[in-house]
Amino acid sequence: MKEGSSSPLLKKQKFDRVDTSTNNNLDNTTHAHDHVLQPLPQSRRRCQGEKSLHIAPMIRVSNREFRQLIRILSKRCVLWTEMVVDETIYYCSRSKSSPPGAINREKVDVHLDYDKSIEHPIVCQIGGINPVHTAFTSKLVTEEYCYDEVSLNMGCPSDRVSGKGFGAVLMKQGDRACELVRSLRNNCGNVPISVKLRIGVDDDEEFEFIRNLIQRLHKAGCDRFYMHARKVHLKGLNPAQNRIVPPVSAYTKVKLERRRNTIESYFAKLL
Repeated sequence: MKEGSSSPLLKKQKFDRVDTSTNNNLDNTTHAHDHVLQPLPQSRRRCQGEKSLHIAPMIRVSNREFRQLIRILSKRCVLWTEMVVDETIYYCSRSKSSPPGAINREKVDVHLDYDKSIEHPIVCQIGGINPVHTAFTSKLVTEEYCYDEVSLNMGCPSDRVSGKGFGAVLMKQGDRACELVRSLRNNCGNVPISVKLRIGVDDDEEFEFIRNLIQRLHKAGCDRFYMHARKVHLKGLNPAQNRIVPPVSAYTKVKLERRRNTIESYFAKLL
């Protein structure tokens, strides 16, 4: 790089700046040409759009540091948290030394806190099976932490997750899945509710199966669906194999998109 020239990345960065010379509370040594960065607004932002790019939630990867790195690379992509287990939030929020109804923010922050000045738009993905825990966590996520969207995990193939009754196994338990979605809808106000799932599970891989499941979830209150265009094998394949062994079925995804007017919803593949 020639002397005096600046990096193209630096040229693209635009910050709101405040002239500190008018701030009487600053140190007297501050000069008129000194500036400080002004934080971005903390209001919610839309996660939906015809061409929105989402960064898929990944266990032990999608932490605060990773999300902040991605936000440096793009201000427009939609960030996702790691899967947050609602039972964990329900119990860690309670402290024996706190008054009844008080939230132990120090423990909950470990799982839910994020940098509100830069991480919007951001989706909180919840995993769970108990509607009481789901209701409590979703209300906390939207009212106290101001996430832009709440998503129910119905696609995780991990045996540790499915063994506890949530994740991809919920695709086989339509009644319970709809109950959880209703719990989210009743406690999230106007915040969008979504579900991330696969196009099939084990032997249930016919188009009618996934279409009927999506119709039921939509009626229960789900606003948006993120489709992983592979079916999931709950037995015989580990999570890594489930990402590469089952063939991609773009045909099923296209059929769903063509029928989206029927179920009045928007379908998208989460990359």
